[in-house]
Amino acid sequence: MNSNELLTARALCVIDVGASGGLSEPFKGLSNIQPIFVEPDDRAAAELERQFPNVRLLRTALSNFEGRVQFHLAREQECSSCLEPNMAFLSRFPNPERFETIKTIELPASTLDAQMADVGIDPDFIKLDVQGYESQIMEGGTRCLERAMGAIIEVEFVPLYRGQKLFPEVHSTMSSRGFELYDLQRSFWK
Repeated sequence: MNSNELLTARALCVIDVGASGGLSEPFKGLSNIQPIFVEPDDRAAAELERQFPNVRLLRTALSNFEGRVQFHLAREQECSSCLEPNMAFLSRFPNPERFETIKTIELPASTLDAQMADVGIDPDFIKLDVQGYESQIMEGGTRCLERAMGAIIEVEFVPLYRGQKLFPEVHSTMSSRGFELYDLQRSFWK
């Protein structure tokens, strides 16, 4: 079965962590997708509730522990993260001010495994786009990763955020869990 057949063969549960903007490719527009959005940033969560009123939305930060995390609200909402922006690096490029922290707040944090156990769902696919915090979420989602067919993970090759794991470490983690790299989509500085 090729990937297009897999994506349309049956209902698929997609956990979209960092769901700002809604489902992205390859899931966007497919009628058989049952998404669960995870978005701790109130700015994005309110818009998701407005645009997708029938989709389950979890307004919690995910991490590798249960407790509280610092969340850095960036000037541009999509740049917000549990990690501080690496402004020394970012300042070398155009428009770095979009990463600037306008406010740091403390949020309750949970693990991906705990949140999915609470809702009684095993995801078929996991999408992580959490501005450098992907590895911590994977550490808290070992059960979900064991059960998932695939994952789409945003990774960087350079440190946009302080303390983030870069592509080699993320790739190694996923490979050690039995995943194979299927595709790599290039993205360029906005």
